[in-house]
Amino acid sequence: MSDDLFRPAASLDGDQDAILSHLERNTPVRLMATIGAFVAAYAEESVAEAVGRADKHRFDYLPVCDGTDGPVVGLFARKDISSDRAVRVCDVMQPLSSANLIAIDAPLLQFVLSADTAPCRLILDDTEIRGLVTLSDIQRLPVRTALFSLFIHLELVLTVVLRREIGPDRSPFEFLSSNRAENARNRWESSQFNSMDHDPYSALQFGDKKTIAKKLKLCGLSGTRIDRDLNSIEKILRNPIAHGANYALTMPAALELVRATRLVKSWIGYLRQ
Repeated sequence: MSDDLFRPAASLDGDQDAILSHLERNTPVRLMATIGAFVAAYAEESVAEAVGRADKHRFDYLPVCDGTDGPVVGLFARKDISSDRAVRVCDVMQPLSSANLIAIDAPLLQFVLSADTAPCRLILDDTEIRGLVTLSDIQRLPVRTALFSLFIHLELVLTVVLRREIGPDRSPFEFLSSNRAENARNRWESSQFNSMDHDPYSALQFGDKKTIAKKLKLCGLSGTRIDRDLNSIEKILRNPIAHGANYALTMPAALELVRATRLVKSWIGYLRQ
């Protein structure tokens, strides 16, 4: 096919909100959850027994059943609970409510975005509880895929806004230090030589775009705010996911990731205004 007849679609062609929503809906929470038979605590047993069972299976949370064959009535959190044998599970559990339930086909990002306030949810399939999902599950591959798609969407929108703000008569390289500008220009020339993308903005790394955004005070935000937010997104979310690294080996790190994910969503909103 002749290049003259080839008209590639732009990455952001179409209804961006609808596309992003569709991507999120098609990465449901069941892909990151533990589904099927689960280890439970029992409402009338001692906290010590439930803690022993949680520790044996290395679980932070256990569904609480009303007797061995009874329905799930709550959620037992292992963290910070005394193993005093005089205390029963029903005395300390979270009673079952909408705050600790999530639909099996809900977008997994719906869980991730609120996981610092609701770090464990029971999975509801129609009227049946089928499993659970916790903060410790957010390193799973489906979550990585969803988070990186979200970040790529942010970077694409950021590039469009930078191009619009700088205009056609100026080069983005002039906003960079001499060393970074030279490196970006070399990448651009290399892509031209190899018949790849001829757009100079495609030669910019995320750090370059962040520098330009600060100098332009993009979205009316201060350079300090832009630096803080985009640094967090890059360090906590983008870099470890792009390089296949662990990003939630501890609870503080997992909570940082949740906050960085909310920042990505906020920045997409800022840039789309």
